[in-house]
Amino acid sequence: MQDLRTKIAPLEDLSVREVHDLYKLRVDVFVGEQETPYYEIDDADIHPDTRHILILDGEELVGCGRVVGNVIGRIISRRPGVGSHVVRTAMSLIDAPTATLSAQSRLVGWYERFGFQACGPETLDTGVPHTPMEADLPGEKPGQ
Repeated sequence: MQDLRTKIAPLEDLSVREVHDLYKLRVDVFVGEQETPYYEIDDADIHPDTRHILILDGEELVGCGRVVGNVIGRIISRRPGVGSHVVRTAMSLIDAPTATLSAQSRLVGWYERFGFQACGPETLDTGVPHTPMEADLPGEKPGQ
């Protein structure tokens, strides 16, 4: 993690190469490796509140995620510890009392390490079991 660089930006502030690498990594993992028949590029990517998290080793993208409002998603890690860094970074960007995500059910225990708890029933998303989860975030809550 020492030589890695974290970049946080809306899509329009990423370079053409960074956007290409981001989409390529997401498609390689979610569509190719996990065989989920899903349109990986969606309108949430260009939403004004979306922040993309890129973890770079030099010019190589080794991890990513995104935050839209208080929703964390599209987390990918290609190196040990990178996924944890993406989740912590995403949680730090949220200006709300809670963070939410839809975890692949096989990863529920991993997300629990960050304070997430299941908050609804398991459902199938593109044929893959997912569990809705939420975590309370530190700091002053609105109205306090």
